[in-house]
Parts: sequence; C-alpha cells; structure tokens
Amino acid sequence: MKTLILGATGFMGKNISQHFPNAHCVGSEHHNFESGIGADKFDHHYDVIINCVGKYGGLPYNQKHGKKIFFDNTTINNHINQLIEKIKPKRYVRIYSACMYPSVDYQVTEQILNTGYQLAESVKWSALPQLNDLSYLKQSNLSFDALVVTNCYGYHDHYDHEKSHIIGSLLTKIKENKDPIQMIGTGTGKRDFVFAGDVGQVINKLLKVPSSNSALNVSSGVFLSIKEVVDIIIQKYGYQGKIIWGEDKDNGVLFKGLDNTNLVNKIGQFEFTLFENGILDTIGNFKQFLP
Repeated sequence: MKTLILGATGFMGKNISQHFPNAHCVGSEHHNFESGIGADKFDHHYDVIINCVGKYGGLPYNQKHGKKIFFDNTTINNHINQLIEKIKPKRYVRIYSACMYPSVDYQVTEQILNTGYQLAESVKWSALPQLNDLSYLKQSNLSFDALVVTNCYGYHDHYDHEKSHIIGSLLTKIKENKDPIQMIGTGTGKRDFVFAGDVGQVINKLLKVPSSNSALNVSSGVFLSIKEVVDIIIQKYGYQGKIIWGEDKDNGVLFKGLDNTNLVNKIGQFEFTLFENGILDTIGNFKQFLP
C-alpha cells in the first residue's frame, strides 16, 4: 500500500510518520502548500494520503494572526484538494483539530457538526477552514476519514510561547526556571488529552476497515482537570517551584471533551496511552531535544 503523508515535518505529521515507515513523507520543503508550486513533483499512484497540513497554535497565536490563519488555511486546503483530486487515492485521511467544535459543557459527538452553532471568538478563524474543508469532502467522491483530534501532546510539540498549548507552554516555563508560575483560572476545568503517537496507531487500524466518509473523534475518553494535568507534569518533571492559580472568572468552559464512541465502534477496542505515561515520555523528549 503506497502511502503519502503531507505535512510530515510538523508536530502531528512527525508522530504519525513513525507508524508508517515506508510512506513518502513530505513537508513544505517539497511542496509549497500555500502557492501550490511543486504539485507536479508528486507521483499519481498513491493508495493512501494522510493530510496533516495546517497552521494552528495556541490562544496567543490565534489572537495575533486572526484572519490570516483563515485565509492561509483556506488557500492551503484548496491546493491540497486539487492535488487529491488529481491523484485520486483509494483512501484519504484528513486530520482536523477539535477547535472546530463549539464550547459546550458535555461530551461532543460528531453529530453536532450537522447543527448550526456559534464558534468561540478565540478559535473561529482556525475552525472555519476546517469546517469548510469537511463540507467539501462530504460532497466529493473520495473515500475519506476526517479525524477530529482532541488536545494533543507528545514528541516534537510546539514549545514557543505563541504556538504552544497548555502542556507545551508549561514545560517551557519550567525549563526557563520561572518561579512562581502563574496559571490562568483555578484549574477546575476538565479536558481530554490524547498522546500524539496514538493517532498514528489509530490510523493504522482505521485503514484496515472501510472508510467512514465522515468525521470521527479521536480522544482517550479520559477527562482530567487542568490542575490534575499540571500536578502530574510538575511531579514527573521534578519542578520544585510554586504554582499560582488565578480566579474563577478566567476558567472558561468548565468541561470540554470529545465522545470517542464512533471511533471505537469503527476500529474496535483501543488502548490509549495513559496520561501519566505519555507525559513522562514527552518530558524525556523535551529534555533531550531542547537544552
């Protein structure tokens, strides 16, 4: 099975590529996904294409770049879809982020995508290109699986202050010997997390069954409070400094997580990496590659 992985040099792409050793892995150095230049370099005989391309980041990144994220990702998606139509793979796997869902206080199922809802102001410019892209896939004749991945962490994560999320940001602050570390909110909000390496294993299992031609939530199904997450990280890292928590008004949505029932029904029972184990591996990788 000849496989092409697009965006293989990014966080998600690097982790997925580890589970497809024979795949042709390309990043922006091979093909400019914004301009479309380099499309002629691709072989037209790929059985599977896994697309991890996209410009995403944490809250500071979204606040700073706003509509540019929307325009850039829309252009990227258009060029890649033209490439997909040209290659016509037997199977197409598209990676999306959970920011395309609304902020609600219950486990979100994929069915909510069929309803009208208001996007959170902080993520709307990242969410819209993904929602538009999924609408295109549903109208196409492609055999596809659209994986909506929840809060993801693992090897090669973003650790700069602008693009990182809570785990990458906290690790960076610890490395910089910040003491105390000021957190936003009280840490009572609950989230689900998935180890990035698990996503590659999920795709491997998914390719053994017929395509869903729909969105599928990728989540461990385990929900931890932000305070629990922080406590585990500082314990595994060995941080001896002080953590200062903020105020209730900054907590945001107190519960945000995905229902993974449809995915498990599709691929069978799957043993997701326990957060304590995944974060220990992540910290080891972080210390090794970021002096």
